[in-house]
Amino acid sequence: LMFEYCILFAILVATVSFVLSTVEEFNTANGAMAFDTIEMICVIIFTIEYVLRLWAVVEDPDKKKAHLPAWKMRISFVFEFLSLVDLASFLPYYIDLMLGPGNEVENTSALRALRLFRVLKAEKYVVAFAMFGEVWEENKHILMYTGVLALILWIVMASLFWLLEKDNPNHEGAFETVPNSLFMTAIIFGGEWCRCDFTPLGKVVGVVMCWFGINIFAVPIGIIASGFEQVSSRRKKAAVEEVMM
Repeated sequence: LMFEYCILFAILVATVSFVLSTVEEFNTANGAMAFDTIEMICVIIFTIEYVLRLWAVVEDPDKKKAHLPAWKMRISFVFEFLSLVDLASFLPYYIDLMLGPGNEVENTSALRALRLFRVLKAEKYVVAFAMFGEVWEENKHILMYTGVLALILWIVMASLFWLLEKDNPNHEGAFETVPNSLFMTAIIFGGEWCRCDFTPLGKVVGVVMCWFGINIFAVPIGIIASGFEQVSSRRKKAAVEEVMM
């Protein structure tokens, strides 16, 4: 349990350090040295954890049932989603070192962003995060259906806005093409009317879209809330039964 808390603390420290390192006021000589030290320590922790888990994966009961040789178990482990997240959490640091300080800005700025994947490592250590997987597995078909329905509605409404508002000079070309209209429609879907000078028909389309949007987005929210309640109740019941045994 203490090891899990240490990993969680390292994830938190590494993430906060990355965020603060992008603030110019903190990028003094001492600040940069502190960020580099924190980064190095956290990367060492994540690397050791990954190597230990890679070595011990052959003792996993689920993988033993497959009766695979040790090397196949380890290869299977490397390509699991959370294992790839583990790699993404520390591999960019080593790539950064190999490229050298002269290439830091040009070649590794994108790699630095990849280090934020280490936040996903917390899913293995926080029970509440792990519940997301169970909720998704139990309700994925309905959630995928509502997602596809929302996508269709987004494209249809963007096309209508383009048709009705493309010649409206008040929008300064915001709906001049369907891709532009898709961007503006997505913002309106989120509840922010970034453009207000619509034609009468455009206003009607906007109101209808908001009505459909509220109803469509309410469905997955209700499903997820209900799913969490069911998973939580099931886990509590299993915990009680385990204690009673």
